[in-house]
Amino acid sequence: MQGYESIPSSKKEEFVEELSDASFVYAVKNDNTEETRLLKTSQIYFGDNDLKNYFNGYHSVFFVSDELYERFGEGRVKEFLKELGVEDKPRRIEIDANLSREEIEKLRGSSLYFGDRYQKDYEYEGLHNFINNITPEKSYLLWRLLLKSIESLSSWDVQEFFKGEYKWYYHFGNENSAKFDAKFLKTLKQQPWLVNKDNNFKKPSEITFSELAYDYIKERLNIGILIKALEFKPEIMDQLPENYRKILEIVKARNITTPEELEKILSEWEEKTLEKEKEQWMSECEPDDIIAPRMQEVEQPRVVTDDLSDQVEKVEEVRPEESTEDTEKPKKEAEKTLIDKKAIGEWGEKYVYNALKQRYQERGEVIEIDSGFKGVDTNGEEFEIIWLNKHQDKGKGYDFVIRKNGEEAEYIEVKAKTQESKELIEVTGTQWEWARKLFDQNKGEKYCFYIVSNAGKNNAKVCILRNPIKLWKEGKLYAHPVNFKL
Repeated sequence: MQGYESIPSSKKEEFVEELSDASFVYAVKNDNTEETRLLKTSQIYFGDNDLKNYFNGYHSVFFVSDELYERFGEGRVKEFLKELGVEDKPRRIEIDANLSREEIEKLRGSSLYFGDRYQKDYEYEGLHNFINNITPEKSYLLWRLLLKSIESLSSWDVQEFFKGEYKWYYHFGNENSAKFDAKFLKTLKQQPWLVNKDNNFKKPSEITFSELAYDYIKERLNIGILIKALEFKPEIMDQLPENYRKILEIVKARNITTPEELEKILSEWEEKTLEKEKEQWMSECEPDDIIAPRMQEVEQPRVVTDDLSDQVEKVEEVRPEESTEDTEKPKKEAEKTLIDKKAIGEWGEKYVYNALKQRYQERGEVIEIDSGFKGVDTNGEEFEIIWLNKHQDKGKGYDFVIRKNGEEAEYIEVKAKTQESKELIEVTGTQWEWARKLFDQNKGEKYCFYIVSNAGKNNAKVCILRNPIKLWKEGKLYAHPVNFKL
């Protein structure tokens, strides 16, 4: 301890690393035998009340001996040993995974396969012993310890905390990986260990977070990620459309909600949902069902338009029943509802996401993140694909952004249509202005339209139009109508 407190900071890391590998800490076994040993710091826990209650009946752990506290001072000992790896919460322990053949094939998907690299799974030490003898007080304790385990982690590391990893070779020594629920998370999701306000035990999927008993901690750093990982039953507010959620929040804030009013809102919502389901466009297949999404850049031909000169002499020659291509619109397109367009657009974005993921998996290892995926290609270049609308619609000038080595290298706006033939597709002012701004900065190649044709079908494909402003200026992109803000 004297060395730890006096050593220069430049040498402390090496000092801590060497000490962590030495069996020098006096520890007492967690049973009635009073067995003592000298152990490494990674093999023992601080013996506070929460951990002693948690490991009660689990006899394979050791606690720091109280004699060390008495001889050297509890504060100094705890600060010293915590830095060396003694834990004040249950450890996440690596174990061999036992994935079934079906689980492995699902994780690999359509990726090439040349052999397994490894399977890593994780257990939360003592969990099975603890949860098999659950009581309300033990449930509150387990909740506290889980929160304690993740509160100091980054949001990315918290998500990794609950996951195991499968890694395989897919091409000449190159590796690919996929994440799956760790063994201890499966236990937490499958066992009825949570207590509701009626003092009944429930699985996370059987209870909403708001229905938990009052004795649970409800606010803590990273608690939202824990709630998401456990897959609680969705709150009724989360099941409602955004407009109704806002209405209920306003009503609640003004303290005028009654059961009758709430029933009326829910009834109206159910009726409208049924109506929308009857009208809504239905895809023939889901984007995830398509094993090999197709995506290619295309060379646009120059647009050929009519010669509109000398029209005065030709006015009388035009028949009333004649119409131009611009005014003709397929009946199906004209009848599309806003619901249809939204559903088609969402299908197209998911298809593009899968196509991008497959393309980057061929270049290097891909890691799923909350907003998309990231990784490093075979040339050592870091990439990150962010899907702005993955959880809720918030993309304005584009739907995806591709970062390379931390720099934004490409902006993707997805346009989806159900046919392969050409049709007029809406481009918003925000999208067009962002593309123009990049063009003016000589960065026009960064902006792309990803056109998904045959959306909803197995033969869907993506055509990439890069630098639309340039294409338009070169007469290779036809625009109609053009609305100016005057």
